Amino acid sequence: MAEIGELRRNSWLAARFAIKKLGHGLNPTASLESIETSRDKSSPPCCIFPDGRSLPVSVSHDNWYVIAATSPPGSKVGVDIEPISQRCVKVINHFFPGWTDDPEKSTRLWTACEAVAKCSQTHLLTVLRTARAVSKPEYLMQVELDNKPSYIVRQTLFENRILSLVSS
Repeated sequence: MAEIGELRRNSWLAARFAIKKLGHGLNPTASLESIETSRDKSSPPCCIFPDGRSLPVSVSHDNWYVIAATSPPGSKVGVDIEPISQRCVKVINHFFPGWTDDPEKSTRLWTACEAVAKCSQTHLLTVLRTARAVSKPEYLMQVELDNKPSYIVRQTLFENRILSLVSS
């Protein structure tokens, strides 16, 4: 962990704690100390209980907030949180030329793509290169990937951030 900065390390640790809290909420007989977290590059993060059962989760964090979510067995979930910024405009316009110069709408699309990547277990660059996105009213976005069903992404705005949640 020495190779990452203190702020990023604290955010990463907070994400791990959120996963443990989520697991404890679903299995109150397991203490926080007995619940492990695991992450390998080929699968989503997992909450591992003392009896060996594992629970896939999706987690996202920025410098202030952490969110962790899980879904029922047989389904998948993806979450992302991001501050509204001009950086999102730059990145989104690279992959979606002419989308918009509005930072909020660009951040909505960015977080939708991140959440879909996590839910579909598809690399983010693949999602950005192959997605077709439709902005909908009331903080909904539809994202279609090549040869896969559409994802309906639910979003909310708070404290100048967009939070996106998708499940399949």
